[in-house]
Amino acid sequence: STQSTWGELPTVHVFSAILPAFVLTVLFYFDHNVSSLLSQRPECNLKKPSAFNLDFLVIGIMILACAFLGIPPTNGLIPQAPLHVRSLAIIKEVNENGTKREQWLRVIETRLSGLLQSVLVGITMSPPLLDILGRIPICVLSGLFLFMGFASFVGNQLAFRAKLLITDPKLRERDCPYSFVSAIPFKQISSFTAVQLTILAIIFIVTRTPAAISFPVFILLLVPLRIWGLPRFFSQEALNAMDAEELDSPPSEEM
Repeated sequence: STQSTWGELPTVHVFSAILPAFVLTVLFYFDHNVSSLLSQRPECNLKKPSAFNLDFLVIGIMILACAFLGIPPTNGLIPQAPLHVRSLAIIKEVNENGTKREQWLRVIETRLSGLLQSVLVGITMSPPLLDILGRIPICVLSGLFLFMGFASFVGNQLAFRAKLLITDPKLRERDCPYSFVSAIPFKQISSFTAVQLTILAIIFIVTRTPAAISFPVFILLLVPLRIWGLPRFFSQEALNAMDAEELDSPPSEEM
């Protein structure tokens, strides 16, 4: 196959690339910022301040460099980034009213672990190791992503609310560590959870079709849905409790 230079590309092809570029921009914007937010939650007790704008500027410069070099772009990762922070955390288990909770004492905030991680990833890109990685079965890689997905359920409020749907009503307040369970009617809790699970199923189905590249657009549509759509069906008190910027402390991993 022949490789075209910039001068040989038809003008219409150059401008038509704006559409998929916009989709990828939406993906990177959400992926990186959500990674940053999950990695810098208040309960993590981080000492160093956040730098969202600086981080995104650096990501933009790196993506621009990758584009000129013709290599895959870099971006934030979910759930790898939050799991990285968790691996550096000193976590204590406390018991409050019979409920086990995690109390994050502090996080060892170092650049060394991130540097070593990047170096190891770079080493795997060397020709001998890259050939070996190419021989790993897809099912093994799928299992790895499945494991990381399940690992991210720890402290995930949606996972606990989904569990409440099949929990004995008498045990809901005891088994769920979040305070809104006793303050909000369970009908609103179950309805809000059902809406989230339905959206999750729709986005998952989209990713299994030829239109998979458009799934960031569906994520973008969640913003107006949250701002203008959901308040029509749920009280502001319920939304603030179940979808607040700062939630209750996450439960223990043993629960």
